[in-house]
Amino acid sequence: MAAAADFDFAGYLREIFPDVSYSITRFSGGLCNVTVRAAPLPRFADPESSHNLGPFGIPTNSSIVLKYAPPFVAISGPSVPFSPRRQKIEAAALTYLQQISHITGADSAVVTPKLLHEDHENHVLILEDLGSDTVPIIKWLEDGPPISTVCSVGDRVGRFLAALHSQRLDTKPATTALLEIESAQVDPSSVYSKIASKFVANLAGARYGEVDVAALRSLTRAVVEDKSMNDTTFSHGDFWSASILVNKDASVVGIIDWEWAGLAKPLRDMGVLLGDVYPRCILGSSLQLQQAGRAFIRSVTASY
Repeated sequence: MAAAADFDFAGYLREIFPDVSYSITRFSGGLCNVTVRAAPLPRFADPESSHNLGPFGIPTNSSIVLKYAPPFVAISGPSVPFSPRRQKIEAAALTYLQQISHITGADSAVVTPKLLHEDHENHVLILEDLGSDTVPIIKWLEDGPPISTVCSVGDRVGRFLAALHSQRLDTKPATTALLEIESAQVDPSSVYSKIASKFVANLAGARYGEVDVAALRSLTRAVVEDKSMNDTTFSHGDFWSASILVNKDASVVGIIDWEWAGLAKPLRDMGVLLGDVYPRCILGSSLQLQQAGRAFIRSVTASY
């Protein structure tokens, strides 16, 4: 089975955009998928060509984002199989998010990428690029933005989550999305179990106390086996810090990577986010990053 990194994005794009050549830049940090930015080469990026639309209604001089979903967890390889049907979940979620963007974005000014193309035969999604100057929020916090701007971003993210989690699930857009997601739902239990086992094994190898390791093993098993669907909302599902992109002046705040979207407990998204931001920022050695992390956490929880 070919490695995920072997996918020929340039060749794939030549089939779709034969008149445009792209440079391919791979994003770092992907776990399940391989994601790249495709930017038209300079001779195709003439501003005057901004009115020339490509096959998906975007200017031919615009960059785009491609996500390839191999039939396994990309970072782990074929030893951890994972159905590429997960892309159908993200496609349904992004379609739904565009339909309710007048609600979720009205108060928060948070955006999600538009879905431009689904190719389930090749396991590729083509998405709108939220901007080449956007970075994951931890990197943005490390760059030292003003605390007032950090608070504003946290407030916006909290408002977005509150609006998303408050949506009625009996509307046509919601039921359509949830039916599509359910039809493509991949049982993640085996993936969760393997990741949890490695996590606990690493802790044991680091010589944590036997009682601590046993308690963590019990907690991770409970999370994997929790099938309760009571009091659920439409949720991101894997809302860690890398899911939030921010540009330098915070004029763009975007939320990406929706392949785990669906029904979940209301606080799951918030719990995943804070559980990731806290150790990365508050427990870090940089005083500036600690202050920024605290400001973000306070503002996102207050507005939620």
